[in-house]
Amino acid sequence: MKSRRGYVLWDSVSRLACLIDIGGECRSVVQLVEHEFLAPLYLFFTEPSQPIEREWIRLLEVRSALPVQSETGEEERSFSLGTLQVDRRSVASREGISRSLYLVCGLDLPVAFIGRSLLPPDSSDEAERPLLYGGWLAEVRSHIFTLSDETLLCPSEGPMTTVGFEKAHNPFFPEFEHFSSFASLTEEERNS
Repeated sequence: MKSRRGYVLWDSVSRLACLIDIGGECRSVVQLVEHEFLAPLYLFFTEPSQPIEREWIRLLEVRSALPVQSETGEEERSFSLGTLQVDRRSVASREGISRSLYLVCGLDLPVAFIGRSLLPPDSSDEAERPLLYGGWLAEVRSHIFTLSDETLLCPSEGPMTTVGFEKAHNPFFPEFEHFSSFASLTEEERNS
């Protein structure tokens, strides 16, 4: 099983925070919340099938003195986090799972928490595979690649990347390669 990545996002002024794709008790998250004097307000999940332990939520509530809201769902909605705004966008339902992405506004660059959206679907059923694959391609084109090239993409599996980098280098989407401002960058320029 691949390890999943979760994130802590917070507003530096109000110290209000949200946890993204963190379902079980995680000692390092608790330490970060305490060290940075954060008040967790939301638990966001890109896939609603992730486990939410009541003990974990109670532990966070004790540390923040706020009721922590677990937010899942298919409807699009905006959440205020101090000076930041987090928009939940419904991506699609793939393999029977509804997926969301969370776009953060109010930072120097737009940031999107995308879960497993950049990973092709898994299917052992040969007949079902082309349909799932075609749906996944359309999903990424319409929900991820419509964001600005500078948008930082934070997946739950795999490395962080940007929309522009994925357009220029993701072999599943060759049609974007020539139009991305990131296509001509060398590896050295990308890392500086």
